[in-house]
Amino acid sequence: DIYASVAAVAKDSFTPTEISDGVRGLFLLPWIENMQSPTQILPIMEMLSGLKGPAPERQLLINALERAVNRSFGDDLSFSHAFFRASYKASQFINSAREREELTMAWRDFLAKNSSGPRCLESKPKNKDDLPHPVAEFNFMFPEEKRFTVEDFVAVEYRGAPKDKLYLDSEMYKKVSLLFKAARETKNRPENKDDKSAQLEWQTKISDVLQALDSWKASAEETESEVFNPKTVFYGSMIPEVADPEMKAAVMRAFMRYLAGSPMQKDSFIEWFYYTRWLTGKDPAMFDELAPDFPNPNFKVMRATKKLGL
Repeated sequence: DIYASVAAVAKDSFTPTEISDGVRGLFLLPWIENMQSPTQILPIMEMLSGLKGPAPERQLLINALERAVNRSFGDDLSFSHAFFRASYKASQFINSAREREELTMAWRDFLAKNSSGPRCLESKPKNKDDLPHPVAEFNFMFPEEKRFTVEDFVAVEYRGAPKDKLYLDSEMYKKVSLLFKAARETKNRPENKDDKSAQLEWQTKISDVLQALDSWKASAEETESEVFNPKTVFYGSMIPEVADPEMKAAVMRAFMRYLAGSPMQKDSFIEWFYYTRWLTGKDPAMFDELAPDFPNPNFKVMRATKKLGL
């Protein structure tokens, strides 16, 4: 969705003079150059497909796309699933482009670099005479002499499934989970529904949970990503449980503070944006009210696009 928003801004927010001077091209360029995953390729192509402008701007952006895809992403699962049931969109974009020849060669290099190294076991073709996915879906695009053959992949090593590290095994996860479970059970007992002292105890326990979450940091035992996912789930689970407006604002503020300072904005923007977008949709008015307290450029862009109706 972020690329659709960028495309809408590019379409409506630049004057003809700014477009001809290359200002819009420079605005769009980082969204292509900062590609981190094959899953971003189709949204970027869709962003560019409806763009009309001068030839120098298009050349700048298409060249950036060629460079961005022409590498190994080291992420076989994303590579395998990025074009699932939608490979025609990529081939259509390339075949209809004026720069078809250059894009096709860059696309072939992209496929070769991401399908010839070690791959996940589930990416292995079922039959020995089949090309691996997604190479098979795009092979028709290339001249006869440039098409892939089964022999091109005989040396590929298919490795077993990765060992999942369970969040449930984390000591901090267990601690926060016990605090939150005890707090929620106390609040939800029928006899406590209208008991002011019980509800006050619930708010106190929520404060304890927020303090525990705030103290939960990445360490040698848990990476930033391993901490990020369960923490965001906890914050998100608390918001619907809190009825008191002030307490709900406190939970929202704690969640937003964590998101605003999270390194995941750079390390894995897709994950970060997923939870941030969920938060903005949960209570748009409160998010808009609290966001100015956090000088975060991504928050600023998200608020601006909401006001534009994007």
